Amino acid sequence: MSPLRLSLRTLLLGRRRSLAATLLVAAALCAIDLFGGYVASERRRLEYQAVVGERLGHLAIVPAGAPAGSFDPGQAERVRRIAETAKGVALVLPQIDVTGVASTGQRSALFVGTGMTPSGSNAPAIVKDQPGQLKPDVRNGIAVSSGQAQSLGLRNGSAVTLTGVAADAKPVPMSAQVIDIFSNAGFDANARSVLMPFNLAQTLLD
Repeated sequence: MSPLRLSLRTLLLGRRRSLAATLLVAAALCAIDLFGGYVASERRRLEYQAVVGERLGHLAIVPAGAPAGSFDPGQAERVRRIAETAKGVALVLPQIDVTGVASTGQRSALFVGTGMTPSGSNAPAIVKDQPGQLKPDVRNGIAVSSGQAQSLGLRNGSAVTLTGVAADAKPVPMSAQVIDIFSNAGFDANARSVLMPFNLAQTLLD
């Protein structure tokens, strides 16, 4: 008797055991497939949270050995031009981090902010879909997280005074206007509670 016939005969004689083994293997394969899908989905979620939600990007360029961790305006422009001409780079967004105090006159609170270039009409969809949007035509317009807005009693159109904190700079209060309140649900609630134009952030740190 050939091995194939012998195997088929054995399977037919032990139908229940064969069926149970088949179902067990199928269930194991399904569990592995579901787990792989969950891991892939969680990885995409974390990537979106870091790259888009928290605006970290896929790659950050910072000066080596600089205690403040920022370029001067001339260096920043040269780095931007080099990055934009590099092969495989789809988008370059200069950013600067700033911390300080936000005050409405009645309430005050610390903030962790990011200065950035407002996205124009030709910006990619992934940029336009980011939480918190600035307007290119409002030079002192800022976007505030919902938690920060609640602590300061802010709403769209509210005026607020920002004062940056830097080790080697004199604090300079700057007037700003709230033009967007964004939800940071699912993201780090303490990260980047205020988004502002790049030039405004530079002024707060100069």
